[in-house]
Amino acid sequence: MSSLVLTLILAALGALCAVALGQGIRVAYQKDAFGCARCLYIAFSAFIAAYAVAWLGYPAIHQIDLVRNGPISDLGITIVSILLAWALLGGLLFTLGRSLSPEQWFYWAVFYLLAFSYVTVLRERSDFGDVHDYMAAAFNLAHHQKLHSRYLYPPLFATLLQPLVPLGASAIEFTCIAVNFASLLLLFALLQRTLVRYGFAGPTATLLTFVALAANTPVLRTLFYAQPNLHVANLILLSLLLYPKHCFGSAVALAVAAHIKTAPLILVLPFLVNRDWKWLGWYALGLIGVIALTVSINGFGPYRDYLNNISNIYGANGINYRDNSIDSLVRSTYTLFGVNADKATRLIQLVRAAVGVAGLYLTYGAVRWNIFSVSSSTRVARVDNAFPVLLLLMMTLSPLLWEHHPVLILLSSLVVIKNLKGKGEWMLFLVAYFLIFLLPTFDLYPFSYHILVGTLGFYYLVWRFGGRTDRNGAFFTSLNRTIERIPRAFAARRD
Repeated sequence: MSSLVLTLILAALGALCAVALGQGIRVAYQKDAFGCARCLYIAFSAFIAAYAVAWLGYPAIHQIDLVRNGPISDLGITIVSILLAWALLGGLLFTLGRSLSPEQWFYWAVFYLLAFSYVTVLRERSDFGDVHDYMAAAFNLAHHQKLHSRYLYPPLFATLLQPLVPLGASAIEFTCIAVNFASLLLLFALLQRTLVRYGFAGPTATLLTFVALAANTPVLRTLFYAQPNLHVANLILLSLLLYPKHCFGSAVALAVAAHIKTAPLILVLPFLVNRDWKWLGWYALGLIGVIALTVSINGFGPYRDYLNNISNIYGANGINYRDNSIDSLVRSTYTLFGVNADKATRLIQLVRAAVGVAGLYLTYGAVRWNIFSVSSSTRVARVDNAFPVLLLLMMTLSPLLWEHHPVLILLSSLVVIKNLKGKGEWMLFLVAYFLIFLLPTFDLYPFSYHILVGTLGFYYLVWRFGGRTDRNGAFFTSLNRTIERIPRAFAARRD
């Protein structure tokens, strides 16, 4: 970049800073505190941008000792975390300047509390685990090489990262971290809206979403490994929320999810039962469209590599106790008793078949008895009632079930609250929820398979709900009414 261009950019940023400061002073005289804060934010943002441009454009500045790396820190990750926090502050300032209802105040208060908590946690990481596999896959595609054996996903995710290869590995890593964080914030919004769809009052849905995400081992592990689970969860929820008014968006969202991880293919079942040919047509076009996009860039080779990698899925990671899949439990048990794990294939297939049949039976029961949702439209009711159980089944049948995968069943774990009755069911729910979402990750046979045990607990709860005519428990009804009063109480005090 030439010196003239750098000078013009710095001059423009300086002018923006001066104008924003002047506007801030003018607004301050009008006693508009939020307006003044926003102007100062814009001015300081322009100053930060000018600082960054000067740092990148004038190498001589690097000779001055302006920046130092802290202990057990990565400077790039620190900068990304600070920029995310700064962006959140801007969002907060502009949100506070709007006219908000009590419910909206409550929603945004817990949203920003959650967001700032997680951005602080991100700063404390110096390495993000699986992101290196995605970087390696992106470099493989850019250099026309085979996808490495640890890349167990369809080619779409690596293809999306491929344009960042010329910028280096750090650009891919920081992009994955920032996009994952943005995806967490989107998950808050989509999960809250989905709970409202299932009959939760707005404030109740907001509070439950906050509680579920604020302390959540799978969410933390997803962020710390830069896993794409949050993107898949968001696409699944988006598909559900858009149906049936926007069949195109719903179908394409689920098709893209299936191209990031293939497990969401099972969620097509209720649409097949509905014989919703319009939705299924858009879904097929979405699947084909993504394949056409990736093939036009890299050919069919990455798909062959993907099929080859998943055919040798056990060899990618070996036996790990934190892998909570049925496959891992059976294979590790065989190994501990001195039996070759390769001989466990038939038993694994039998157990998975039994779980699959049981899961489909529970899905049928959930649809028949309208366990989770009562809609005036039979088509919508089928989809709404099938999704929570199919999400559980999707995760349980996976040949790998790592500690970050339960992000995909957050909806399933929360909607059951509607139906809980009696201390026994509440105790079972709390134990299952603790085993899946609150227990830290560890490797100790057989106790490490706590996620699998907790998932079976949710299956049992769904089975108990079948046949009930009074679906919503008294506690849920009371909870909805009580939490609805919280925003109004704060509003009354503020007034």
